[in-house]
Amino acid sequence: MKKLIITLLFFVAFIGLYAQKTAPKLTLEQVHQLNGDIEKKPAETFQKYATEGFVFTNGNGKSYNKTELLSVYNYMIQDKHETSEEKIQQIGNTAIITGKIHQRFLQKADRKLVNDYLGVFTYTFVYQNNNWMMAAAQHTNFIAPKTEDETAIKSVLLGETAAFKQSNESKALAYWLNAPYISHYYTAAGLGYVRGEKLITTYKNFLKDHPEIDNSATDFHDYIIRVNGNAAWATWISEVTSNNKKVTVHRASYLEKTNGEWKIASMHSTEAK
Repeated sequence: MKKLIITLLFFVAFIGLYAQKTAPKLTLEQVHQLNGDIEKKPAETFQKYATEGFVFTNGNGKSYNKTELLSVYNYMIQDKHETSEEKIQQIGNTAIITGKIHQRFLQKADRKLVNDYLGVFTYTFVYQNNNWMMAAAQHTNFIAPKTEDETAIKSVLLGETAAFKQSNESKALAYWLNAPYISHYYTAAGLGYVRGEKLITTYKNFLKDHPEIDNSATDFHDYIIRVNGNAAWATWISEVTSNNKKVTVHRASYLEKTNGEWKIASMHSTEAK
């Protein structure tokens, strides 16, 4: 009898081990389908596909259990959940997925933007009850190499000026952040301080009144750029030469990165005396 029990226990253990080894392969198609479900109905998707012991750690190091994560969706809408450059490593009934992620959250009440997030992720899935379930998720803030950000910021500052000189309103404004707090303080030419919609209106009216193309030579130099995550501060000197007259302007700008692109949020221009 004892020998029979030992044999049965060994058989059960073998079947359990075999079941783990034969868990179906987790595919990228399934991951992308899960992303789509999260965009359409995030709370319901996490409720269904997250284990009871699920833990999420965000890019700032704050952790949420399943109940805490679900409570976020009482006041926020997640309208984007995209992953890219995914890699899957599966061992038995456990799969680890890594890659880049883009998420966007809006306030449920007025649909105002709360967070537009770019980062890298590590998701751990376990196969149980005939389903791949998410057991843990971790996001890490993605910080591009400093030289890449600095190059991109210089391109934005030069591009905005070039579009302005070409009297290309839509292209010039595309370099600015779409936010109510954008501002520009220009101590010369009587422009003064403008912000928000007034800045956009002033910008449009100026280009409307000056549709001609500006062929003056412009030189930007002496950049100092400080990048801190998705925010950056830049100072530089702008020299404009027209009709053998050179005007030197000291400029400073605050920029924010959104959807992976740097945008101008504020600018200060002071003509050198």
